[in-house]
Amino acid sequence: MRRLYPACIALTVISITAQAQSTVTNSVFPVIGDTLHYAFGNMPDAINAVFTPPGGDQVWDLSGLQADSTWDAIYRDPATGAGFSHFPGAALMYLMGTDTVVQLREEMRERQGAAFDFGAFHDQFLTYGSIPVTLIRAEMLK
Repeated sequence: MRRLYPACIALTVISITAQAQSTVTNSVFPVIGDTLHYAFGNMPDAINAVFTPPGGDQVWDLSGLQADSTWDAIYRDPATGAGFSHFPGAALMYLMGTDTVVQLREEMRERQGAAFDFGAFHDQFLTYGSIPVTLIRAEMLK
């Protein structure tokens, strides 16, 4: 009985940590200029006609689907979007905030030396929430 207990624990740990992993690369993400075609249908039984039951080889035949409506989305540069013209200082503010964070990170790296931990820095930075970056900088440099 004593031998069975560690074996059960080991099996449980192995089964919990064993998991599948999907690999997503940059090649599958849309880039500026890509067009995504969306098709919407209202056929409740279509799912049964397209997908095979679980188990065994999976065969997906999407040719039988009929779209009631379609929609195309073209990925555009965020800096040229419609909302961008309503807030022209947004890009400048973003860059200034980014520069402040990078400067703060470098100052913290110089102060802490070899003890500096990039992940810990960002965890601490994010704990301050949505206050201005200059205030976060002042708090972290105390």
